[in-house]
Amino acid sequence: FISQRNYHQLTNTYAVAAVAFSTLLLALVPQRIDAHQHNDQLLAAIEEHSAHPQVGHFRHLEPTWVFYGGRPLVTVTTADDAEPLTREVTPVPGTRQWQKQPKHLLSEFLAASPDRFIITTREAWESAKTTVPANVEVLAEAPYFLRRHQLIVVGHRQEGVNTADRGRATH
Repeated sequence: FISQRNYHQLTNTYAVAAVAFSTLLLALVPQRIDAHQHNDQLLAAIEEHSAHPQVGHFRHLEPTWVFYGGRPLVTVTTADDAEPLTREVTPVPGTRQWQKQPKHLLSEFLAASPDRFIITTREAWESAKTTVPANVEVLAEAPYFLRRHQLIVVGHRQEGVNTADRGRATH
């Protein structure tokens, strides 16, 4: 095209190639990426265990958990954390204002209600599981997208329900 000085045809070729590349990129890449994300499994496990769950996050937070979960997440911590009870600034629902909210201790958050759940990593859970009530266990587990960790949902064991039969890990 250039040697023949046919710049109009060259421009058209580049435009068609750009559209084809963009279409392939936007059609195929998200599907491939979505196959590796497992947030839906964790959120489904929470919904399966409670009609009105309160969800907290411990040492890890992804915006998709808030967006797809459809509810705010509470920050929980342990006394061993570097800044265990430092207040956080959070939005006031239904307004454009922000307020300081205290973090909750992991053990107190889970002990307050059987409808409370924590999303965290396996490593974070292993470091803190001795501080929680005895009937709290891992309800679901999935790979953490683009990280070498396992994400877990921790909550109260339901009496009379064999969670292993549902394909979830019980640790």
